[in-house]
Amino acid sequence: TGEYSMTQISYMVGINDPRYFSKCFKQKMGMTPTEYRDKGMNKINSSKNT
Repeated sequence: TGEYSMTQISYMVGINDPRYFSKCFKQKMGMTPTEYRDKGMNKINSSKNT
């Protein structure tokens, strides 16, 4: 898991609705914040195993 929840991050960037943040994030990044986090965690875990 990340250091901050999706709700905390949405408030940090000035969006008071986490669902709207998720929608905007997906439009920009092509994946949900959860998918993005999981993809990043997989990269970190892969590099630790090499």
